Amino acid sequence: MTENLYDVLGIPPTATEKEIKWAYRKLAGVHHPDKGGDPEMFQKVQHAYDTLIDPAKRTVYDETGQDGDSSRFSDGVIALFDEILLSGLLPEEWEYIDIFEKMRRHVKVAITTHRKQIKTNKDRVTNLNKVSKRISHAHQKRTVFHEHLAAKVEQAKAAIEESKAQIETCKMVLTFLKEYSFEVSKEKEGIGELSRILGRDFCTVAGTHSVLGNLGRKVSHD
Repeated sequence: MTENLYDVLGIPPTATEKEIKWAYRKLAGVHHPDKGGDPEMFQKVQHAYDTLIDPAKRTVYDETGQDGDSSRFSDGVIALFDEILLSGLLPEEWEYIDIFEKMRRHVKVAITTHRKQIKTNKDRVTNLNKVSKRISHAHQKRTVFHEHLAAKVEQAKAAIEESKAQIETCKMVLTFLKEYSFEVSKEKEGIGELSRILGRDFCTVAGTHSVLGNLGRKVSHD
């Protein structure tokens, strides 16, 4: 389990910028390698400080518990927000759409899609291995076809890991959005057609996958 960054610095989650700096200076003086400290502990202290002293990184950490590339994460969430808000919504429509609920729905669709992709690729690995076992050569045990199929198996396994990383990213996004709400205006006289509009899909699934896919690739490399 990842160590709580506030605990690393010995400060409460309500700590001010001044308190964060004070705690860092105190611990850095103890753990800095040049002063005979533990390099690994110093890295933890430095990482905790770098995350909590930056307002944007701290906000993401507080809301998601994730302390990776928070700027990339925030940019991705904002891109999804823009995708929902700007993709097909007319100026008079946005106030009748729960933007955050629609974001959550699209993220859940993305999770379902990635889970299906994992199953598809697992089946592909199984089938490719079956095919490989049935291939034989009069004089060679390992043939060019075996090598080709082995490469395909590795590609499918990589795709499985990619989908898993994107699912984890989607879960992070759902956690991030959990506390957000949007005040939806009540339907006014003369706009009864908006009940039909509410069922319209303003954000393409492909667009959602593109936004979250970039985040997933980042997480898989961290």
